[in-house]
Amino acid sequence: MKPTEAQIKALQRIILWRRIHWLSFVLSLPAVLILTGAFQKPGWWPYVIPPALTIGVYAFSWYRVNRVRCPRCGDFFFAQRGPFGPMGTNFPLQRRCRHCGMAIRRSN
Repeated sequence: MKPTEAQIKALQRIILWRRIHWLSFVLSLPAVLILTGAFQKPGWWPYVIPPALTIGVYAFSWYRVNRVRCPRCGDFFFAQRGPFGPMGTNFPLQRRCRHCGMAIRRSN
């Protein structure tokens, strides 16, 4: 079954947030080191603000990735469902919906 135009746009948003999530994870330590080293002023804020910002970006992107809905079945794409709602991702590199199996990318 071929995805519709709306499903393709939704999958592109899923891919975008997933990339932001992983890039914020990989680049968080270098960003903190660069931002902390860039400010040579005394005080506490160069050591608190950059880590807080990178943790905030990572946390927001994690939230967006885990709350994204599958365009086909409407359930959470990456998250498993538990007795109290979504329980987090099953496997961070998964390429299919946990429920209906819709692929995040087309197979060639």
